[in-house]
Amino acid sequence: MFSWVAVNLAPPEPRRDRHWFDLGVGLDWAGERLRERIYELDGEGGTAER
Repeated sequence: MFSWVAVNLAPPEPRRDRHWFDLGVGLDWAGERLRERIYELDGEGGTAER
């Protein structure tokens, strides 16, 4: 499973991207991790809440 998360796509905030390549995982697991990863990346250096 390949996941790509990008946040702050519009200026003035700097865009941040992160990629993951998870082997041997199911779609349910990947979907849950994707949600967690989006919030994790969005919250780094900020105050984003779920």
